[in-house]
Amino acid sequence: MAAVGDTCDDKEVLKFKLQLVKQNILLEKEKTKRLKIEKEKTKRLKIEKEKALIEKEMVCEQVKAERIKLTLGNSSLSTSNIVNILSNHSNYYTLFVIDHIQPFNINNVLNDKNYFK
Repeated sequence: MAAVGDTCDDKEVLKFKLQLVKQNILLEKEKTKRLKIEKEKTKRLKIEKEKALIEKEMVCEQVKAERIKLTLGNSSLSTSNIVNILSNHSNYYTLFVIDHIQPFNINNVLNDKNYFK
């Protein structure tokens, strides 16, 4: 049989093992908390980077829009002038049609069988 001193030692060993297990559990909990915090930080940083990129794209689009407005405002045919010309039909042909007419030869089309492919 085990002596009384041995049972006391066994109890102490078991208490010590129990404390080690509790400490290990606490350490694991702290590690998981730290990992969660790091994941949240990386998510926030990623979201902030995406927001900054979207804002940068929006600024670029605004700059492009301003440039277009400036070029249209400085051009000889502004939007209001185009609407005016289209509604009056005067000079429409000389302004919009002459530069865009291409010659059409039906014989070339009939001889070229790959024309419509």
